[in-house]
Amino acid sequence: MRYHVHQCFHAVGHGTFMTGVVIGREENAFSWVYDCGSKSSNAMSSALARTASWSVWPDRINMLVLSHFDDDHVNGLEDLLKQREVDFLVLPFSEWQQRVRDVAVGGLRGISASTAQLQLSPATWLQSKNLSARVGTLLLVRGGSSGPQESR
Repeated sequence: MRYHVHQCFHAVGHGTFMTGVVIGREENAFSWVYDCGSKSSNAMSSALARTASWSVWPDRINMLVLSHFDDDHVNGLEDLLKQREVDFLVLPFSEWQQRVRDVAVGGLRGISASTAQLQLSPATWLQSKNLSARVGTLLLVRGGSSGPQESR
């Protein structure tokens, strides 16, 4: 079976926005986005507009992964969700106390109130933006050890 992979690491300046789609037999496709932000709102808007015009880009994104909660990795999320629905929105999980600490430290670095709300309560953020219906499943992933596991 042949697969065609189309991926793009978008030039958004300081930030990250990567998109991809794998197209298989009978035009079945799997699409993904990794991070969605930039320090330049113009660069992010332009990149989102370009993806909207791609013939291979599906109407629905299967998986959108946000690596962490810095503005330059997440501040395009609202606009992307207004354009496309997402089956799985994958976010890093942390305990409540860690999220509060991260938001406090991030506030000193200048993260936006919107990003802080997204980190503290993703479901509340989606509701406040009227985007809950645009996301099928919100998946919080806990980090694990980076080394091989020993069996005992």
